[in-house]
Amino acid sequence: MKVIFVLAVFCLLLTGCDYTYDYTYEITNFTNEVITVKTVKRNNSWSLYIKDSIFEIKPNETKIIITDDGGICGRNYTPPCEYKSTDSIPPSYIKFDILVGENILSKKFRLFEYWTYKTDERSGTYNLQINNSLLTE
Repeated sequence: MKVIFVLAVFCLLLTGCDYTYDYTYEITNFTNEVITVKTVKRNNSWSLYIKDSIFEIKPNETKIIITDDGGICGRNYTPPCEYKSTDSIPPSYIKFDILVGENILSKKFRLFEYWTYKTDERSGTYNLQINNSLLTE
């Protein structure tokens, strides 16, 4: 009887899978120069995963800078965009500087209006495309 109970509990644990979703923040470099991105996590945000603190993005390259855990979801969940056009991205608890050569890009490029959002099953991606015309703004 105990063996059957243990097997039943074990089977329940195996079939009780939860799905998670996350948000990624990436930058695409369409300039002729190398772009440097410096990130520092300010608080102990357990859900945030920053792969490095300094990224070099070569011309015509895209790099994921930050992955933020969104939580638990259903199997076919598509995460909604969490920002309005006047919001600043990535989250404010991250120091986030973008340098082209020695020049720091304006903080206005953290505004969501400069980013695009695409979603897939259990994944949302924010992308900032930096091109030469954006550098002259």
